Amino acid sequence: MKTIAFTLSTALLALGAAPAGAAWGHRYPEQQSEWKNLGIVQADGRDDTLIVDRRAGRIDDLKIETTRGTVDITSVVVTARDGRQYVLPVHQRLRAGNSHFLRLPGPAQRIARIELNYATARGGWWRRAFAGNRGELAVLAR
Repeated sequence: MKTIAFTLSTALLALGAAPAGAAWGHRYPEQQSEWKNLGIVQADGRDDTLIVDRRAGRIDDLKIETTRGTVDITSVVVTARDGRQYVLPVHQRLRAGNSHFLRLPGPAQRIARIELNYATARGGWWRRAFAGNRGELAVLAR
């Protein structure tokens, strides 16, 4: 029975059938369109606001990457150009190299600004003395 199931799944993949959920972006977000860099934030312990350039176009998804340090992100507040605000709870610790994906509610929108609410993670004496508690966040969109 295992050989039949294996042969059937191999045949479906050979014919181009994708795994369940592959057509939906929430499971495989890297397979969609290109990410646009909206800006880089130096996470120095204060919440930051990122003003989004008008040329960014309509945005469906956000991706927050930690390029340096460790940052505890509590929430992201997105303000659309028409004035609507969306509070997206995150509550996640991101270490260097990690990223978090956020989908904006409703159809794609033009964004005016993005507020990042976070705290930098406290390190040991070595991190405080030599590397500081700063992290670096890159905000990307598509």
